[in-house]
Amino acid sequence: MSVKSMPRARATALLLLLATGAAARGAPPQQAGAKQEATLTGQCTHLVVANHLIDDPCNQQAFGTTYPNGRVSFAFSVENEYILKFEGSGARKKPLGNLGSEQPIDTIIFRQFEKGALGKGGSGRLQPLKATGKCVYGDAFSGDPISIVCEGATAKGRFEVTFETDGGSPG
Repeated sequence: MSVKSMPRARATALLLLLATGAAARGAPPQQAGAKQEATLTGQCTHLVVANHLIDDPCNQQAFGTTYPNGRVSFAFSVENEYILKFEGSGARKKPLGNLGSEQPIDTIIFRQFEKGALGKGGSGRLQPLKATGKCVYGDAFSGDPISIVCEGATAKGRFEVTFETDGGSPG
């Protein structure tokens, strides 16, 4: 469900869930099959795919998703080329005080639409890769621009994204 279709209070609760780690084990179970998504607008200032620095900036949106099983992901895309998702257990999220939160990641999900960084491509196949890394991000409701910085190491190389929001409310 898009945050745009949610009442403001529910949208706020979703992003607080992402920011505070309320998706931890022991949180009340969510409705089976339901997931919650939030969209942030801004721009990528840095993008590395499988050790390759990508010149094209990613699209002007980042997507935060909380799944019913407590997993959290941040997704970014480069139009017609890549989709890159950093994912981990919300139970492992750490508050960083005024600096925001740190979400450890254990999986990078990569989709490549044309031949490129991983050599194959063109098929649009999802490629889940075991990873070690993290995403660090601030409070999206502060009214100020924030950064979402995700990085992870996989057997296929490093993946990195720095996304700067425009300070607008998540949509």
